[in-house]
Amino acid sequence: MLCLRPTATTIRSISAMKRLTHAIAAAVVTFGQAPTAAMDQVYDVTIIDDDPNAIPDSMNNVPQVGFSTSHSYSVWIWNGPYLGVRGWGCYVNDLGHAVWYNYYEGTLFWDGSQNTSVPLWGRCINNHDVIGGSTFDGVAAIWHPVGGLHFIGTLGGERSEARAISDHGVVVGTSETAGGADHPFIWDNVAGIQDLNDHLPPDSDWTLIEAADINASGDIVGKGVHEGTTHAFLLRDDEIISLHPDPGLGSSAGLAINDSGTVLIDTDREYYLYLDNVMYRFDHLLKPGVEFDSLSLRYLNDHNEIVGTGELADGDGQRQAFLLTPICLGDLDGDGDTDQGDLGILLGYYDYGDGGDLDGDGDTDQADLGILLADYGCGT
Repeated sequence: MLCLRPTATTIRSISAMKRLTHAIAAAVVTFGQAPTAAMDQVYDVTIIDDDPNAIPDSMNNVPQVGFSTSHSYSVWIWNGPYLGVRGWGCYVNDLGHAVWYNYYEGTLFWDGSQNTSVPLWGRCINNHDVIGGSTFDGVAAIWHPVGGLHFIGTLGGERSEARAISDHGVVVGTSETAGGADHPFIWDNVAGIQDLNDHLPPDSDWTLIEAADINASGDIVGKGVHEGTTHAFLLRDDEIISLHPDPGLGSSAGLAINDSGTVLIDTDREYYLYLDNVMYRFDHLLKPGVEFDSLSLRYLNDHNEIVGTGELADGDGQRQAFLLTPICLGDLDGDGDTDQGDLGILLGYYDYGDGGDLDGDGDTDQADLGILLADYGCGT
């Protein structure tokens, strides 16, 4: 029998393997199971404009962001073209087409190559280039490059405005009633304009006051008064759901809903996401190390990406525009999920480098292994 004397390198490798075995055992005990359960994604931040006066008005699924600024009154599409000066309000669809307002020429429709004059104040545009808003007399209407202008009307008052339009051509917005109150409306070219309150179940104890968005399934979000407090709501198949996160937060409002049913919610103090029927406080979803001193969220798309403005805690105190993107914390190979490939990468760097460093401390150790195991299955 040939016997070899163990070298220092062999001893170190055996020692490292023992530490790794103990670390895996400890991590599995800590998280209660082997790496099979998917955890929620977290949000990473990308600065997309450092002009403190830049206002993100809309976002599509590309993603592209429609911007205007209160300083130079310029209008542009981030990840797209510059549209012009002396304007404001830029609403962009998935084709990269947009509606915006120019001080000299009025409302314009950008079709990717040229601008066309539009006879209304544009507030939304769907993927069939149907534009919703209000006429210059303050009455809700839609416009299409071929179909022209179509009046929506009011709920008996003098003014109304379309706020969102689905790809099926269903419009939601807000209208003054004959009694002078503001009520949300829903409109399509068959049923016409209807008070959204007429779609509530009997004895619901709700008075809806604003509709902000509608998705492809016809789900509507906005705000209304419920039990004496202004609550965010989700109206789905004529069932009203309160999305008020906490009674101690004061008022809340639904800002946007995407086609998977995720809702962005604003409260007096915090932002929330209603995701897969679970309510999440948004700052708890941020990637470790990402903190904001102030934050204003504006819109989300079908990939759950969110655009907003604010001041990063580790920045210089300047307001900037951000794209917030959901990521898997344990995704070391960049394929969008946390799986066996990522575990292999981390184990290869365990105790020997920063290639598996997930907590930002400069090395790959038990803490990083714990993060990856907790995130295992994310994105799959």
